[in-house]
Amino acid sequence: MTIAKTSKTVHPVSVKMVSSLHAYAGMEGKKIRATVVGFGNRGQTYADYALQEPEEFEVAAIVDPNDFKLQEAKKRYHLSDECLFHNFEEFVNAHISCDFVIS
Repeated sequence: MTIAKTSKTVHPVSVKMVSSLHAYAGMEGKKIRATVVGFGNRGQTYADYALQEPEEFEVAAIVDPNDFKLQEAKKRYHLSDECLFHNFEEFVNAHISCDFVIS
């Protein structure tokens, strides 16, 4: 699926998700910061929207027990170590600012 405003191919689920989040939160026109819990195929699909539409969506943090996946996310989204967590409790205790948690 190609979105009219860009020549990049964007996964339709990601577009629908971000549009829905904007509407739900009354955040039209504002960048959404989200934490992704589980950096498997689905988590990567949602998070990759930040690469394709950085003015609309930003990855605030990644939660995943797998060190390899955390390091991959760190490189892909230019995250600091302070934004990478092995479990949800660590994330909550870190008080990371985000608009939504995607699981």
